[in-house]
Amino acid sequence: PDAAYINYNNKTRKMNKLSNKAYSYKFNNIRQNTFFYVSSNTELSKEYEIKILKRPKLKNLKITIIPPKNTGISPETLNNTGSVSIPEGSYIKWDIKTENADSLELIINNQLLTSRKKEKNIFLAETKIKSNSKYTISLANKQVSFIDSTFYDIKVISDNHPIITINNTETNKFTEPIISGLIRDDYGFFNLEFFSIIKGENKDTLIQKEIEISSEIKAQPFLQPIEEIKKIANAGESINFYFIVRDNDKNNGYKATKSKIITYNLPTKEEIKNKYEETGQNIKDDIIAEMQLLEQLKQNSVSCKDVSFKVLGLSLAAINTIFSLILSVIFIKLFINYGKN
Repeated sequence: PDAAYINYNNKTRKMNKLSNKAYSYKFNNIRQNTFFYVSSNTELSKEYEIKILKRPKLKNLKITIIPPKNTGISPETLNNTGSVSIPEGSYIKWDIKTENADSLELIINNQLLTSRKKEKNIFLAETKIKSNSKYTISLANKQVSFIDSTFYDIKVISDNHPIITINNTETNKFTEPIISGLIRDDYGFFNLEFFSIIKGENKDTLIQKEIEISSEIKAQPFLQPIEEIKKIANAGESINFYFIVRDNDKNNGYKATKSKIITYNLPTKEEIKNKYEETGQNIKDDIIAEMQLLEQLKQNSVSCKDVSFKVLGLSLAAINTIFSLILSVIFIKLFINYGKN
């Protein structure tokens, strides 16, 4: 025939002639089953039907995020939000509602994640996420086999190591230093330990002690005196002090951070002797100065003997002399005790 026509939806359209015996026509954007027939001159073909295959669709995507217990963050459920930010080590549960789908593929970081069919058109899957990830969801049925994929991202918020900073109040070898510090973490702590290493002539001595802290407060200060450690060490030895703090991340083995090392050098016997002599000389100088002052008072025009003021029968000059001697004796005893320690 010279021309051929196709007839559907109550309209007639001319077909493209390929040869004297062949004609073609392209259907566009068909959304429903369609009946058609071909005509040429007075001849009509039989009626044919184009059937629309049911395409699988993603109707609803529900994600439940379950953070690790140590974070103290409550589980959260999101609807129709495929890309999420989660704490490191969280579990993610997918509840996927579909239409016309017989099977589902969830591929995360190029690995197929096992899913199960809860009921018709509803699929479930879950996994634990430790690092940034990408995943896709694809659907299929008997007529359509995973031709479309939807892409999503998972951003992981890392559980960082705890932070510790320390300082000491030492000014010289004869002061009593106190170590102060501050610990911080994302979610909380497991423990804080104090370590002392006495560097002896023959061997080193390690002393370990746990410091009481709150496991839940994310930033907290602490103080650690070292007087008891000093009593164990000998003159001239040195002591290294440091701390180790661990966070509450059980899944990663309670991540630990070690502080810097503070070194305290005890005075040698010679330094203690020199300090004793120096302090003794200072006391002697103070006593001599007091006696010279009293002598000057006696030589004044109004001497203490002429002052009628008395307490318990003692003159003001006598009371001043006795008080100065008592203070001197106290200072000498205190320093002798310090020298023994």
